[in-house]
Amino acid sequence: MLRILAALLVCLPLAAASPASLLDILSSELQRNFTILKEKADPPPYYLSYTVTEEENQVISANLGAIANQNKSHLRYLDITIRVGSPKLDNYHVIKGQRARFTSGSVIPVDDVAPAIDRRIWIETDRTYRLAARRLIEITSNQQVKVQNGDDSADFSSEPSAADQQVPPPISQVTEEWINRLRKWSGLLGDTPGVLNSGVGLAVQRETKYMVSTEGTRLMHGRTFVNFSISARGKAPDGMDLSAVADFQGADLSGLPKPDVIDAAVH
Repeated sequence: MLRILAALLVCLPLAAASPASLLDILSSELQRNFTILKEKADPPPYYLSYTVTEEENQVISANLGAIANQNKSHLRYLDITIRVGSPKLDNYHVIKGQRARFTSGSVIPVDDVAPAIDRRIWIETDRTYRLAARRLIEITSNQQVKVQNGDDSADFSSEPSAADQQVPPPISQVTEEWINRLRKWSGLLGDTPGVLNSGVGLAVQRETKYMVSTEGTRLMHGRTFVNFSISARGKAPDGMDLSAVADFQGADLSGLPKPDVIDAAVH
């Protein structure tokens, strides 16, 4: 019978916003939740980890010489891994080729404010634990589990912890000069005879990943990425649909080709 983990909510800190880094906030909440679950949950977990993917994006598109769309986004997604049972047999055990999924990437605040992030983590930890515990009960009560799966290997292996922090470069800022280039290139495409539909797009992204686990792992790493795309569609004299697409990628805006190279690609 699953227990309601109200003690987690009662123990949530109500202090003012903390200046701690996201890794510190995750580590603190990980230890607090794991300790309470080990003491009060039945069955107790033997492993817990939090992974956060932070995405910063800026996307701009243009056609016929005008900016058609321009937006920015900044989101953080939380994924939780909870393992209950034992490394030999736990809630991730594969049955009939089916692998369970317990988390779907919950959105958490982008500000490093501990009480706000802690509350979201607690809710998702409680939800994920309930799903994990329920599945373990189903697995252990299934008398055919060994028949259904001939693989006798353990469900989880313990590995040495890892600690590394590499802050990715800041996201590239799209200048007015770049916006004017998009207008120019989309205008050239739109003025070309035979082109019925065309456009150019610029996407700039910074992705940072954070991970902490009860094995002691504490990681932060990421990358930046830029993609510039050109597309055009038209018809041949016989009515056949024609299309052309070109893409250029780089780690940042300075990694894209020089404007004269993109000019040539547009033409």
